[in-house]
Amino acid sequence: MPEVLPNQREQRLVTTGIRSRVRHPVYLGHLCEMVAWSLGSGLVVCWSLTAFAVITGAVMIRMEEAELEKRFGTEYSRYQRSVPAVLPRMHQ
Repeated sequence: MPEVLPNQREQRLVTTGIRSRVRHPVYLGHLCEMVAWSLGSGLVVCWSLTAFAVITGAVMIRMEEAELEKRFGTEYSRYQRSVPAVLPRMHQ
C-alpha cells in the first residue's frame, strides 16, 4: 500500500520476529521451496528454475533494498549492517 497510496499511513520498519534474523524471509522461504522441489524431484528443469530464482531474487532484493534505504534512511542502513539478507547466522 505505501507504493500505491504514499503518505496515507504511518510507515515503520519492522525488525522483530523473523525479521530480526533475516531481512527478506519471503525470499528465504521461496529458496527453501525451490531447493526442496529440486532435491525431491531431481529434475534438471527444477534445478534450472532454482538457479533462475536465485538470480532474479538477487536482483529483486537489490531493488527492494534501494527503495527501503530511500524510505527509511539511516534506520534501514543500521538494520542492513546488523541482520543478514536471506541466510540467517547459525550463531549469535
